[in-house]
Amino acid sequence: MPADDVTESPGSAMFVAVGRPTFDLKSGAALCEGALQLLRRSVPDVIGDAVALQSPEEISEHVSGSVVADLLVVAFATFADASLSLAALEGAAPTARVVLWSFPEAAKGGRLQRNSLCGANLAAFSLGVRGRDVTGIHGHPDDPGTQEDMSRAIAGWPATGSAHPQADAFTAAEHAAATRTAQRLGMAHIGIVGEPPPGFEACDVADDPLVIGTTFQQVAMEDLFDRSAQVETPVALPHGATGAEELDPAATDRSLRLQGGLSELSDLHDWDAVAVRCWPECFTQWGGAACGPLSMLTEDGLPSACEADAFGALTMLMLAEISERPSFLADLVELDTTTNTAVFWHCGVAPLSMADPTVPIEVAEHPNRHMPFTVNFGLRPGAVTVARLTRSRGQLRLAVGAGELLAKPAPFVGTSGVVAMETPVDRIYRTVLSEGLEHHYGLAYGDHRRALQALAWLWGIEVIDL
Repeated sequence: MPADDVTESPGSAMFVAVGRPTFDLKSGAALCEGALQLLRRSVPDVIGDAVALQSPEEISEHVSGSVVADLLVVAFATFADASLSLAALEGAAPTARVVLWSFPEAAKGGRLQRNSLCGANLAAFSLGVRGRDVTGIHGHPDDPGTQEDMSRAIAGWPATGSAHPQADAFTAAEHAAATRTAQRLGMAHIGIVGEPPPGFEACDVADDPLVIGTTFQQVAMEDLFDRSAQVETPVALPHGATGAEELDPAATDRSLRLQGGLSELSDLHDWDAVAVRCWPECFTQWGGAACGPLSMLTEDGLPSACEADAFGALTMLMLAEISERPSFLADLVELDTTTNTAVFWHCGVAPLSMADPTVPIEVAEHPNRHMPFTVNFGLRPGAVTVARLTRSRGQLRLAVGAGELLAKPAPFVGTSGVVAMETPVDRIYRTVLSEGLEHHYGLAYGDHRRALQALAWLWGIEVIDL
């Protein structure tokens, strides 16, 4: 993905490949090998190999005793949490640029095999809050333009100019929507169940009080499991959905009980939205997926985020209030510069009202954990706003973009859709990495950019254009 100026190549580079076994490491191995070979053509001294490392400890051992490199290249064979990229910093100079290399993934309606781009996005947040200079490559090593993209990433990207203060120039309707939303969020109380998974500090809540007035309350996963166990009559699977006969009844019952447990906790503590540490404990300790229950709760008016992403839940609440309909929190998993499209996906948590009405909703097992229940559907077409209330680079800001969800089959299993973005996606990509945005983005139907910009003005925070 193009940027501009090219400068002299660094003298040495540390190459570290990362990945996780819950995704398809085998398909990413050849891509990492190709990336390493391409890097060797541009940098005279490259340290490292293409074997995907899976833990911070492995990476620390890998870089220990190496020459401190002028450049760090982290290649994402698959999704990996940010702890791996942070461990790789041990092999790089304090001022070394970090290049995050992710690989495209064809949207064919099946399982999202690698989720490589999301891993780079998550790492960019953690690197950004540490003040690191981050660039990236999203390309197949054999693609004609990847060599040039790599040279530009190594040289450093020019500023995108995407972050800016918001001026006061809004219509009465935009100002009214912003004021209503600011008042709602100023009184909001967000529940957090469990801690974010290791390496997901993008989902952490900052210690400082928010200028917007929202409060947070954290409870333990055991509280959710205890409540869920006491649910007398779990809700039924979504009416009219296909696939129920393929699901294990006992595991499905446990999954559905999570909906009841979360609903009871929300009522007890007067939560306006909730963020849940959905993995691994919901699978390994409880025995049922939280994805489908989160979808149902969001549809019923309680914005519900996975991975204990409290600011993700707050973003969902913000979008639900400003759009007056449920919103969806998703990973950005693919970008295509030829069509200027972005693919947003998650493993089955979108509210049911966002489903394409021409295709039946399916209930299914989680694509990686193989346990019920999630929902599978493509998102219905229409104009959408993409937004994130972000703490990237240590500042409270509001990232806002827009596009058109296209009438296409679901690109991946789970809940997903293809968005034709208004902003060039190569610029969005550079903004995401260089600004260090979190890996979850809220989607809501309608174009609400102006109202969100007015909201940022009311709060006195910058806007980041997506």
